[in-house]
Amino acid sequence: MYSSDSEQMLVDTSAPVYRYHQVKEVIRSHVRNQKLQPGQKLESITEMARSFEVSRATVVKATSELIDEGVLYSKVGSGTFVADPAGRKTHTICFVVYSGDYIRAPYFSQIIAGISNVADEQHYKLQFVTSERAVRAMNGGSPYPAVKENKWTDGLIIMDNMMTDDQVRGLAEEFPVVLIGRKIPGTDIACVRADACGGTHRAISHLASLGHKRIGMMVMSRMWQADKEKLSGYRSAVADLGLDADESLVVDHNSPSRRGDGLKSAADRLLDLPNPPTAIFVSDDIHAFEVIQRLRERGRHVPKDMSVMGFDGCLSDMLRVQSVPLTTMQLPIAGMGKSAAKMLLALIDNENSAEKEVTFTPELVIRESCGGKMKQQFVEEVNGAA
Repeated sequence: MYSSDSEQMLVDTSAPVYRYHQVKEVIRSHVRNQKLQPGQKLESITEMARSFEVSRATVVKATSELIDEGVLYSKVGSGTFVADPAGRKTHTICFVVYSGDYIRAPYFSQIIAGISNVADEQHYKLQFVTSERAVRAMNGGSPYPAVKENKWTDGLIIMDNMMTDDQVRGLAEEFPVVLIGRKIPGTDIACVRADACGGTHRAISHLASLGHKRIGMMVMSRMWQADKEKLSGYRSAVADLGLDADESLVVDHNSPSRRGDGLKSAADRLLDLPNPPTAIFVSDDIHAFEVIQRLRERGRHVPKDMSVMGFDGCLSDMLRVQSVPLTTMQLPIAGMGKSAAKMLLALIDNENSAEKEVTFTPELVIRESCGGKMKQQFVEEVNGAA
């Protein structure tokens, strides 16, 4: 573990204490007494197992818990090192989401893949924490009960529309923060976002080019910044193109004022209009596929009876199992995660050149859900104007 011929490191096999706990406390003691210095590399798992005369599994459990507690940190492919006892660096970054269930959703999983790629390259550990626990941990606390003396992360990547601006500001006062999918006006909090307004304008332009005059718009919530920007792009396109400017064509399916209403009910509000739309633009791909399913339940054929279009392209890899491949405004989602991670690590290292805002332009991808194929020249013109 370190150069010290006189140090006894054998565990007491007769003691009523688990061996891994004894190994853990010996290492912790050596860190506390500065026999192990910040940044110092420990022996390999095999070498420590030989020194302590225990199994490799025992050493792995001991060091893993010390890593979780911030006493040690690991570098993929390099080994295990002693963390800074002053908590100046934990070599851990956190991805903050509203619910742990979200990380399994296609959009989030692709974001995480991008973040993980950069974290692994730079030898950072990536942890997940819910927004509630992160906010509760402000003012010196930690969302991880085992972390008591040390800082619990070096920085946060936050992807949560439900977290208030004040809560984000509070976390940004304690840690470097990068937001994904939103920007807080009047602050210099770093962010990675999509051109939601411009992308939606291009989507509506595409539908209009196919002959649609009454185009429905479905968003999660008019209160969320990204959806506000998409609504702005929708209304701008409707005005620019002389389409039907009927506010009944705009519905949201996750508004607090419509609790329990749900996506199906929102789709029904469009379908039950005296003069229903001939196309629906949905603010994300997952819900666009659900709209297609609802249309099928209502006896409407896509694209014969109704065109449907999405935004983000998160389900591109699932098209093989979809009955109607979806036209969408596609984003490089994993690339957004990579950009956020690189931005955060630059902020952690106090790099003067660290970017504070990156905006990604979605690309029009045409598939069967909108009917007839457009000329390639028009596709290039739409994407080239991004």
